[in-house]
Amino acid sequence: MTNSALGGCLGMLGTIYACSKLGTFNFLLLSILIAYLTYASYEMLCRAAERASVSTTRNLAYKLLGKKGLLITECLVLIGNWSFIINILQLFADFLPQILQEWTHNEKRYQFCQERAFDVMCGLILIFPWVLVRNISKLEKLSYLSVLCTLFCLFSLVANTIYAYRTNKNNITNHTTNSGSPFFSYTTSFFLGLPNMTWSWSSQFNAIPIYYTLHPQKRYSQITA
Repeated sequence: MTNSALGGCLGMLGTIYACSKLGTFNFLLLSILIAYLTYASYEMLCRAAERASVSTTRNLAYKLLGKKGLLITECLVLIGNWSFIINILQLFADFLPQILQEWTHNEKRYQFCQERAFDVMCGLILIFPWVLVRNISKLEKLSYLSVLCTLFCLFSLVANTIYAYRTNKNNITNHTTNSGSPFFSYTTSFFLGLPNMTWSWSSQFNAIPIYYTLHPQKRYSQITA
């Protein structure tokens, strides 16, 4: 929960954004593929770490793959973490101006709040602790706040959807139908939606340390459940 609370907080908005950019078919296909690869990689990493008697992904890569394999592993982890950061910043830059516009009522004195640079800075401040701290267990209390934000986002999305559907059923139905697309319209749209799908790569780097915090007799069944 500590490791994924921040991603979960923005995950719902990321899902909406990714689906709109990738298209319904591509989004479902990538979701199934990433879910399988994540499960398979977790199980592989935990089994290999236990057999090799190592407690981190870095030590496992160095022991089994050598220096070159370690370099490739670190590059993939870097790509995953970068995708995670880009995902959050992109969501802030796209959604926060719309939220602030409703709160500020387009007043000129609050115009800087709707600038893309300001929204990106808000996203950087939010993820800054996760970038600096190497031991994620230190962020347990801070992650509770992210869990509350997740519940708030979920409640807001459901409440607004119900309200919009009840007040104007025909308009909301037609608008949703016309805006949906099975495939992405432009090549750039595909790359804009992809970071929202691939940020989960970064969580695999913490799979082995989390695995060793579980009970020795139950952790294998828990990690595969």
